[in-house]
Amino acid sequence: MLHLEALELSVKSRIGAGDGFVAGFVVGLDLKASEEDALKLGGACYAAASQRINAHPKSLDEVTSFLDKMVITEIE
Repeated sequence: MLHLEALELSVKSRIGAGDGFVAGFVVGLDLKASEEDALKLGGACYAAASQRINAHPKSLDEVTSFLDKMVITEIE
């Protein structure tokens, strides 16, 4: 089982951020990414969405800027 560590963020809004996480995770799986990479994409989408009042990241670059900050650990 995988666990995505929470990021320390200055959140503007949580509205829609969970939807962003699910969308990123599902897109990752649809693109045949590993479960870990799909989880990172979901987390990056959540993080980017939480930085906007309207939950819409302004660009793909805004999402990908969070990818390297995603930390995954394996839980037994």
